[in-house]
Amino acid sequence: MRTITLFSIVLLTISCQDETISPDKIIYKDLGNITVDYYNPYRLDVDGDGNGDFVFSTSLLNNASGGHLQFTFYPALANHVYAHRDEVVVLNPGDRISPDYDYTKWIQPLATKTESDTEIYWHGAWMNASNQYIGVRIKLSSNEDYHYGWIRVSFDKANERLILHDLAYHSKAGEGMVI
Repeated sequence: MRTITLFSIVLLTISCQDETISPDKIIYKDLGNITVDYYNPYRLDVDGDGNGDFVFSTSLLNNASGGHLQFTFYPALANHVYAHRDEVVVLNPGDRISPDYDYTKWIQPLATKTESDTEIYWHGAWMNASNQYIGVRIKLSSNEDYHYGWIRVSFDKANERLILHDLAYHSKAGEGMVI
């Protein structure tokens, strides 16, 4: 009976541990609140190798419905972004970034400002983002698996700009993480 009780206590203790990752397993980089606005794109070099791993940019499109200032996110090289139904998923503290999620390599719109003859309006999942996270899958070396991490961003509609705060990723390839 003691063996069963002791085993139950150990099993309960192990199952109740949270998923906190020790700081030495996380690579962190402060981006210093870099701003991205019209005529001011930014190539984000995650690992300092001189290559832009992700690109934040804007484009101005005009059609019959008006002018559209679109803020986009592009995973360059072999990198990917966590997206669902053609939108970059907005993540919050406590959310998990997992290798099991759907990632895409395609350019993804974050937010768009549309101006027509009669109205001005914003749309897109990121138009009200304040200190929220983009989940990313990063290929740091051609001979290892992907690293999983995040980029923390905010969107400033009043000044029509995206703000890049910081980023982090798991130091061990193939491992997910909690924000």
